[in-house]
Amino acid sequence: MLPFLVMRNMRISEPVLKWLSYIPLCIFSALVIESFISNSVQGFQVHWLELLAVIGTLIISLLTRSLLWTVILGVVMMALLRLIF
Repeated sequence: MLPFLVMRNMRISEPVLKWLSYIPLCIFSALVIESFISNSVQGFQVHWLELLAVIGTLIISLLTRSLLWTVILGVVMMALLRLIF
């Protein structure tokens, strides 16, 4: 909590604010990529079912522009892929 209390009354420059705005996107991207790529003793491994679900969910999100439908159909897609394969 100390950083929040210290920064509460400080003014942050516009370039720093713009740079900080990219952090949530970077964290989200890292979490998504981590879900279908893993590092093991043999090297990098791609989890193909998860990758298919991510690609399908991305297409759904671009077509519908709806967070609700993206989440619902993404979960259903992953469930169906796991059921089939």
